[in-house]
Amino acid sequence: MQMAAHEVAHYEIRVVAVCPDSIETGIPENTERREVEAAKVPAEHPASKIPLTGDKATAEDVAERVLFLVPDRARRITGSPDWIDRGQSVIV
Repeated sequence: MQMAAHEVAHYEIRVVAVCPDSIETGIPENTERREVEAAKVPAEHPASKIPLTGDKATAEDVAERVLFLVPDRARRITGSPDWIDRGQSVIV
């Protein structure tokens, strides 16, 4: 990501990635999970290890962050992931 940001910066192109945690979708938990199991999705961190407690992000939370990153108000942000994960990415 940083290399891509560096390579296209002179074209005034920004490279950003939004990296959300699990998203609350409203899909019932008992929905068929064959595809998820086939993808071998890693287990989530135990709730006790997540720095910011509370609800999971919603699709609207992620959309709000994307809407922030798109216009000129984020024109200086490039080359780094934007984590929406309640602090899971900082767990050591």
